[in-house]
Amino acid sequence: LHLMLDRAMAVEVQGFVPPLLDCLSAHSPLFLEGDSLAMSLVVPYCATYVLLLSKGRVGRSSWCQEAVNKFMTFGSVHCRASTAAFRRFLENGLLPLLLRDVMLLAPRLQELIELLLQASESTDALEVLFAWRALQVLLGGELLPCVRHVALDVLLRLVFSYFTHLASGPPPGLKVSSSTEAKAGFVSPVVAVMTSAEWSMVEKCRPALREALQAVIRLLATGWSDKFDDMLVELQSLSGHSELGLLDFTAFARDVVAE
Repeated sequence: LHLMLDRAMAVEVQGFVPPLLDCLSAHSPLFLEGDSLAMSLVVPYCATYVLLLSKGRVGRSSWCQEAVNKFMTFGSVHCRASTAAFRRFLENGLLPLLLRDVMLLAPRLQELIELLLQASESTDALEVLFAWRALQVLLGGELLPCVRHVALDVLLRLVFSYFTHLASGPPPGLKVSSSTEAKAGFVSPVVAVMTSAEWSMVEKCRPALREALQAVIRLLATGWSDKFDDMLVELQSLSGHSELGLLDFTAFARDVVAE
């Protein structure tokens, strides 16, 4: 079905929307393997939804919004309980759909932002990476006027992600990699409870995470040019009350904006 939709013309897909929606409902990855998701079906299921929503809609059809609602429920409820499933949902479903047509998700914007901000705090580095890339689309696209109110929330998650994924050393008992960018002696509380596999993924994803954080910082500085520096100044004022050394983050952010 995914292959057929990929090769079909939009006009062809529009004529078969009802049976395609029935097919997606009948072959959902839910509960095909007991009480858990059929993990092997999550990727093609998400990719098929993306193609159907991209090619099958006419204007803002009622079926289209209903399909978006089902798709979001699948990801935010059924996939959320499994890190592997949710990561697949972000990579193969949500992010591609945002890149194709961000306005499709406008009616669920508040829920979407909350979902992505929560994902940015995950111990799974890939989940965090996809969350930041999705937030990058929202902050740099047509929905920017609708997301201005979350600028401070995004900035606080940037601080969290900076200290967890860029500035932290490894969990206790693991050696510091020769390629690490971490500050000597500093270990984030989140990293301190990571497994060796989770930390290995952080190190693997660190260059991509750095690029993602830098991109979001630039978007904040551009979209909130009148307030961004004030937010950094406020963070600096809190540095004396924090063991994290918020001056390090504000310096990192200013260097990014100055590039």
